[in-house]
Amino acid sequence: MKKYSIWAALVGLFAVSFAFVGFQCSSAELTSAKLYMQKSEWDKAETELDKAVNNDSLDEESWYYLGIVRGEKKNYTGLMDAFDHALKISSVHKKDVAEVRRHYWLFVTMRGARTFKKVETLHPITRHLSRHSKEQYCSSLTARWLSAAWLTRT
Repeated sequence: MKKYSIWAALVGLFAVSFAFVGFQCSSAELTSAKLYMQKSEWDKAETELDKAVNNDSLDEESWYYLGIVRGEKKNYTGLMDAFDHALKISSVHKKDVAEVRRHYWLFVTMRGARTFKKVETLHPITRHLSRHSKEQYCSSLTARWLSAAWLTRT
Protein backbone atom coordinates (compact mmCIF):
# COMPACT_ATOMS: atom_id res chain seq x y z
CA MET A 1 0.00 0.00 0.00
CA LYS A 2 2.80 2.39 0.91
CA LYS A 3 4.58 1.56 -2.35
CA TYR A 4 1.52 2.53 -4.42
CA SER A 5 1.05 5.82 -2.59
CA ILE A 6 4.68 6.82 -3.26
CA TRP A 7 4.26 6.00 -6.96
CA ALA A 8 0.97 7.86 -7.08
CA ALA A 9 2.59 10.90 -5.46
CA LEU A 10 5.48 10.83 -7.95
CA VAL A 11 3.14 10.48 -10.93
CA GLY A 12 0.98 13.31 -9.59
CA LEU A 13 4.01 15.54 -9.04
CA PHE A 14 5.25 14.79 -12.56
CA ALA A 15 1.84 15.58 -14.06
CA VAL A 16 1.57 18.89 -12.19
CA SER A 17 5.11 19.97 -13.10
CA PHE A 18 4.49 19.05 -16.75
CA ALA A 19 1.30 21.10 -16.76
CA PHE A 20 3.11 24.21 -15.48
CA VAL A 21 6.18 23.84 -17.65
CA GLY A 22 4.38 22.65 -20.78
CA PHE A 23 2.21 25.75 -21.15
CA GLN A 24 4.99 28.28 -20.67
CA CYS A 25 6.96 27.44 -23.79
CA SER A 26 7.28 30.25 -26.28
CA SER A 27 7.52 29.69 -29.98
CA ALA A 28 10.95 29.52 -31.56
CA GLU A 29 10.20 32.72 -33.45
CA LEU A 30 9.30 34.62 -30.27
CA THR A 31 12.45 33.40 -28.54
CA SER A 32 14.57 34.46 -31.53
CA ALA A 33 12.85 37.83 -31.64
CA LYS A 34 13.59 38.46 -27.96
CA LEU A 35 17.27 37.73 -28.61
CA TYR A 36 17.31 40.11 -31.57
CA MET A 37 15.60 42.75 -29.44
CA GLN A 38 18.32 42.46 -26.80
CA LYS A 39 20.88 43.15 -29.54
CA SER A 40 18.74 46.01 -30.97
CA GLU A 41 18.42 44.21 -34.30
CA TRP A 42 14.91 45.51 -34.92
CA ASP A 43 14.49 44.36 -38.53
CA LYS A 44 15.34 40.75 -37.68
CA ALA A 45 13.13 40.87 -34.58
CA GLU A 46 10.20 42.17 -36.62
CA THR A 47 10.69 39.43 -39.21
CA GLU A 48 10.61 36.74 -36.51
CA LEU A 49 7.58 38.27 -34.82
CA ASP A 50 5.73 38.50 -38.14
CA LYS A 51 6.36 34.78 -38.56
CA ALA A 52 5.13 34.14 -35.01
CA VAL A 53 1.84 35.99 -35.48
CA ASN A 54 1.32 34.39 -38.89
CA ASN A 55 1.76 30.94 -37.32
CA ASP A 56 -0.44 31.72 -34.31
CA SER A 57 -2.58 34.84 -34.63
CA LEU A 58 -3.85 34.37 -31.05
CA ASP A 59 -0.39 34.69 -29.46
CA GLU A 60 -0.88 37.84 -27.41
CA GLU A 61 2.74 38.03 -26.32
CA SER A 62 4.01 38.02 -29.92
CA TRP A 63 1.62 40.84 -30.82
CA TYR A 64 2.78 42.82 -27.78
CA TYR A 65 6.47 42.48 -28.67
CA LEU A 66 5.70 43.24 -32.31
CA GLY A 67 4.23 46.54 -31.13
CA ILE A 68 7.37 47.31 -29.16
CA VAL A 69 9.61 46.53 -32.13
CA ARG A 70 7.50 48.65 -34.46
CA GLY A 71 7.75 51.52 -31.98
CA GLU A 72 11.53 51.25 -31.99
CA LYS A 73 11.43 51.38 -35.79
CA LYS A 74 9.20 54.50 -35.62
CA ASN A 75 6.29 52.68 -37.28
CA TYR A 76 3.66 54.18 -34.99
CA THR A 77 0.65 53.00 -36.97
CA GLY A 78 2.02 49.45 -36.86
CA LEU A 79 2.63 49.85 -33.13
CA MET A 80 -1.01 50.78 -32.55
CA ASP A 81 -2.28 47.91 -34.73
CA ALA A 82 -0.13 45.34 -32.94
CA PHE A 83 -1.16 46.60 -29.51
CA ASP A 84 -4.83 46.57 -30.53
CA HIS A 85 -4.48 42.92 -31.62
CA ALA A 86 -2.75 42.04 -28.34
CA LEU A 87 -5.45 43.68 -26.22
CA LYS A 88 -8.25 41.98 -28.19
CA ILE A 89 -6.72 38.61 -27.29
CA SER A 90 -5.87 39.27 -23.64
CA SER A 91 -5.42 42.09 -21.16
CA VAL A 92 -2.22 40.64 -19.66
CA HIS A 93 -0.08 43.51 -20.96
CA LYS A 94 -2.76 46.21 -20.68
CA LYS A 95 -0.79 48.35 -18.24
CA ASP A 96 2.44 47.96 -20.25
CA VAL A 97 0.65 48.87 -23.48
CA ALA A 98 -0.74 52.02 -21.87
CA GLU A 99 2.74 53.04 -20.66
CA VAL A 100 4.37 52.40 -24.04
CA ARG A 101 1.64 54.31 -25.85
CA ARG A 102 2.07 57.23 -23.42
CA HIS A 103 5.85 57.15 -23.98
CA TYR A 104 5.52 57.35 -27.76
CA TRP A 105 2.78 59.96 -27.55
CA LEU A 106 5.10 62.15 -25.48
CA PHE A 107 8.02 61.43 -27.81
CA VAL A 108 6.00 62.39 -30.89
CA THR A 109 4.55 65.47 -29.17
CA MET A 110 8.02 66.73 -28.28
CA ARG A 111 9.25 65.97 -31.79
CA GLY A 112 6.31 67.88 -33.24
CA ALA A 113 6.96 70.82 -30.93
CA ARG A 114 10.64 70.93 -31.96
CA THR A 115 9.66 70.79 -35.63
CA PHE A 116 7.10 73.54 -35.08
CA LYS A 117 9.75 75.71 -33.38
CA LYS A 118 12.11 75.21 -36.34
CA VAL A 119 9.41 76.12 -38.84
CA GLU A 120 8.35 79.08 -36.73
CA THR A 121 11.87 80.51 -36.71
CA LEU A 122 12.57 79.76 -40.38
CA HIS A 123 9.29 80.63 -42.06
CA PRO A 124 8.95 84.34 -42.95
CA ILE A 125 5.21 84.53 -42.27
CA THR A 126 5.77 83.93 -38.56
CA ARG A 127 7.42 87.35 -38.28
CA HIS A 128 4.05 88.93 -39.06
CA LEU A 129 2.02 86.99 -36.52
CA SER A 130 0.91 88.84 -33.46
CA ARG A 131 2.03 87.67 -30.04
CA HIS A 132 -1.51 86.44 -29.35
CA SER A 133 -1.46 84.26 -32.48
CA LYS A 134 1.90 82.71 -31.51
CA GLU A 135 0.59 81.84 -28.06
CA GLN A 136 -2.43 80.26 -29.67
CA TYR A 137 -0.23 78.11 -31.90
CA CYS A 138 1.87 76.95 -28.98
CA SER A 139 -1.06 75.88 -26.83
CA SER A 140 -1.27 72.39 -25.42
CA LEU A 141 -4.21 71.66 -27.71
CA THR A 142 -2.03 72.40 -30.72
CA ALA A 143 0.65 70.07 -29.37
CA ARG A 144 -1.97 67.34 -29.06
CA TRP A 145 -3.12 67.83 -32.63
CA LEU A 146 0.45 67.92 -33.88
CA SER A 147 1.18 64.62 -32.17
CA ALA A 148 -2.04 63.07 -33.50
CA ALA A 149 -1.16 64.18 -37.01
CA TRP A 150 2.34 62.76 -36.66
CA LEU A 151 1.01 59.40 -35.41
CA THR A 152 -1.53 59.05 -38.20
CA ARG A 153 0.65 60.21 -41.07
CA THR A 154 1.12 57.80 -43.97
